Amino acid sequence: YTEVEIVVSDTLHPEIIGTNKICKGDTVELATNKLYDSYFWSTGDTTKSIKVFEPGIYKVIVTMNDCEGTSDEFEVEALPIPDPMIERVTSVCIDMESSYSIEAIQDGNYYWTLNEGGEIIGSDKEESVVVQWTKSGTWELIVRQENEFGCKGYDTLQVEVSPPLSFDIISNAGLKL
Repeated sequence: YTEVEIVVSDTLHPEIIGTNKICKGDTVELATNKLYDSYFWSTGDTTKSIKVFEPGIYKVIVTMNDCEGTSDEFEVEALPIPDPMIERVTSVCIDMESSYSIEAIQDGNYYWTLNEGGEIIGSDKEESVVVQWTKSGTWELIVRQENEFGCKGYDTLQVEVSPPLSFDIISNAGLKL
């Protein structure tokens, strides 16, 4: 008679690895902990890893040597997104310093920028900023606020910078002085 070796393998039980939290507009990558012959994700993808754009529950079915296994559910949760709103001072005079602020958040980071028209006086990494307006025109003040999870929110303020006032003084006799 012929001797046959029979190998009994454990049931396939793939583990999904990756980040289980996502900021709106970001992506996270999910993959399996081992290599398999084939993959079928709950998204319809058939690759070893997938990119996830939305919160939700994900699973994968894998095959290896004609055996099949299904992962446990893997939940990707949505993280809160900051929603900064710059205080609305939208009309200023040239050579004027103006203060702008947003509501502070716990463990938040702040990044202010100008497209032109002036310069930020002092720190641009606080919940408030002072701008010295140096050119007339319409300019943008932009703030990016980042929360403790690394999620980012933005606000843009259009600021109209008026040129200096000029006027003529006229005497009662109608003569310009």
